Amino acid sequence: DGSAKEADKVYESRMSEIFAECRRVVKDDGIMVMMFTHKTQAAWQTLTRALIENGWVITASFPVESEFKSALNQKDLAAAASSIFISCRKRDMSTREPAIWQGFGGSGVLPELRSAVRQSLRDYEGLRLNAVDEMVASYGNALKVLSENWPVMNGDELVSPIDAMREASTVVAQYQMTKLT
Repeated sequence: DGSAKEADKVYESRMSEIFAECRRVVKDDGIMVMMFTHKTQAAWQTLTRALIENGWVITASFPVESEFKSALNQKDLAAAASSIFISCRKRDMSTREPAIWQGFGGSGVLPELRSAVRQSLRDYEGLRLNAVDEMVASYGNALKVLSENWPVMNGDELVSPIDAMREASTVVAQYQMTKLT
């Protein structure tokens, strides 16, 4: 498309078109499930923004091992060995008051998000995920909380999926440090 920036715009536009069409054809009580295999926050940002802006709420996400541990394209790399399955339902599109990112006394979406990520890490312990997969799997749980509470405001600013993923990354890093020590 002429440049990386233009390619990004086209990709974002196509993702939006896809999820708008999915919303049109999925029954009101239906579930959409997709597989996403990407570890960058930018890719997750594009996916999540397209989902949320087209009326979806993430209802669950879970990692599924999809790469052989001995695969040459994975060997000695900080690569994801899992794909993330994401289930979504249609979100009520009626106007609602924005949620608050961080309120007084531990209220707001941020503490809920951190708690959800910590719980998902406990849930994933039996899977023995590598550090990259723990991080990527946590994105789905953080974005679930964000999409359930959408729109979310931090002062006068709309909280982006990247903000939610950064918080998830912090929780995961703390968890991984605790495991090491």
